[in-house]
Amino acid sequence: MQEVAQQLKRELGLRDLVLTQILFVMGLTWFGTAAKLGPSHVTFWLLAVILFYIPSAIVVVHLSRLMPIEGGVYQWAKIRFDPRIGFLVAWNLWIYAMILMSEVGLHVATNIAYATGAQWMVESKWFIALASVVVIGAIGALSAVCAIAFAFALPRERHSTPKAELVAMGPAIRMHLGDSGMRLLFALAFLLMGSLVTTYNYIGFRLTAPPFSLSQTAIGFVFVIYLLGTVASTAAGDLAGRFGRRRVIVPSVALMPLGALATLSHGLSTTIFGVALVTVGFFAGHSVASSWIGLRAASAKAQASALYLFFYYAGSSLAGSSGGWALELAGWPGVAAFVGALACLACLVAVMLSHAPPPAHLLPAEPEPPIPPAG
Repeated sequence: MQEVAQQLKRELGLRDLVLTQILFVMGLTWFGTAAKLGPSHVTFWLLAVILFYIPSAIVVVHLSRLMPIEGGVYQWAKIRFDPRIGFLVAWNLWIYAMILMSEVGLHVATNIAYATGAQWMVESKWFIALASVVVIGAIGALSAVCAIAFAFALPRERHSTPKAELVAMGPAIRMHLGDSGMRLLFALAFLLMGSLVTTYNYIGFRLTAPPFSLSQTAIGFVFVIYLLGTVASTAAGDLAGRFGRRRVIVPSVALMPLGALATLSHGLSTTIFGVALVTVGFFAGHSVASSWIGLRAASAKAQASALYLFFYYAGSSLAGSSGGWALELAGWPGVAAFVGALACLACLVAVMLSHAPPPAHLLPAEPEPPIPPAG
């Protein structure tokens, strides 16, 4: 660890890190909350500084001095516990980033409406969806431009890799798309993520309306259900290791349509339980499906994982935004029906996947015929 630490170069100083954290904390998303609280918001900020920010800073300083390696929280959890805990930490951070990005359209619409006085922007689901597409698209375009510029700025390789070892992108994609089992896994990624994101994108509208009429603060606690994903993914992985992926994938995914149906209840506890079922079904199904990709791919495993993530995020963006049309046309019953349809399709795909023949490289080798005796 000391050798790795000596290779790291301090690109950012203490002042840079402090100003960056202030920018992260004091973002535009908090202005409306602070204005609503009035002068009392200072008290809440002081409590946050004393009870959260200062203890967090002490922990980070201690761990960074104890384990000065790249990777941050993921590496710390991996070294102190085991790779599985490190994976779960990174996974939770990844999910948090997706949830945060899904709210960007609402934040943009709220800030524009506050600045211009056009309150219809906040009430228009179409404008919020358009703002999400524009902002996320702009971020993606800027990232692509930066990646291209970075690629041209890199020095030329001194030791070129033999062409025979390179895997061509086009043939690799055609190979994976030509595998029926891979196609089912890609479809499952699209449907699972689409169901989950649609549920969490619009469950707030369900809970703020009668008969629940919950506050935004109370609705925020609903997202604590995401913690069930950590337990569900770990349990599904253990069950898949004991009984096989084919026996675990179907009952895992089958929880999602049941959860969508439960959200139609007029009881708050039943509705929250339905969201929990959707969450557990997603994490359990995705845990099994994502691990299946590397096992099924005989070669070009990186391209196989990339295709899985492509369909995964396509489901998040396409199905997640399409749920807004269902909400506009039929309210929450329309969203529940949309999620239920996606989840039922996911169940059908999971059943087909459980009966899909294994690839050739996973089939047991046929025994060679005995050599007849001489003479």
